[in-house]
Amino acid sequence: MDKESPLDRWVEYEKCIRQEIDIKLAQKSELSDVAEVLFDTDPYIYPAAFGNKTTARKLFPLMVNSTGVFQDNGLFVAKINGKIVGAVSSFADANNDAEIYIRSSKGVKNTPMTFADVCKNYFGKLSGYSDEDTVYISCISIKEKFRGMRICEQLLKYVLSISAGKKVYLHVLVDNTRAIALYKKYGFTIVSEEDGYSLTDQKPRCYLMMCDTAEQYLNEYATKILEEAIEPCKINKKI
Repeated sequence: MDKESPLDRWVEYEKCIRQEIDIKLAQKSELSDVAEVLFDTDPYIYPAAFGNKTTARKLFPLMVNSTGVFQDNGLFVAKINGKIVGAVSSFADANNDAEIYIRSSKGVKNTPMTFADVCKNYFGKLSGYSDEDTVYISCISIKEKFRGMRICEQLLKYVLSISAGKKVYLHVLVDNTRAIALYKKYGFTIVSEEDGYSLTDQKPRCYLMMCDTAEQYLNEYATKILEEAIEPCKINKKI
């Protein structure tokens, strides 16, 4: 297949900005497609967990439930013309379901040996970042050909709009300056710098960032964010 040219990408962008973006809860039938989108979130976690996108399509749907760090009521997809172009996973008051994930993977062909390590030392530990009063965004990912079209921003705004009154946390690699700038734009501040997850001894450095929506939504800028988040789950043409 020929590589996409800059002109092809511009044409795709022009089509994109003329369409509405729908943000909705991911359905069970869509979880395999969501897995492919989330696989590219960063170069460390999901490749280590799933190995490849084919295996991710099999394993990820088994990890979505109502209690762990992939909660069915916090997994949203962005769609254009009915096709998934991005996804965000968030959770509140999660349990450490690492062992449940590992048991669910039994019998799934080609499950990497590293899957259990990621479940215990990454997914399982994420549950500690949330309680009844906090929300944690575990990942936001956009299909490659749709990046740079502000879809990530719309997903972030949507999660913030439904988390009003709570503290929202996330981690970001320290060298992901573009994402850091976006998070700061919407009221996130750096809480700490920490070691990220990696199978090697050389851990990537990450920032833990937090947005106190109870405070943010008292000011004029955050009120504007709420106004732009159109219910029910439909975002206007601004992307």
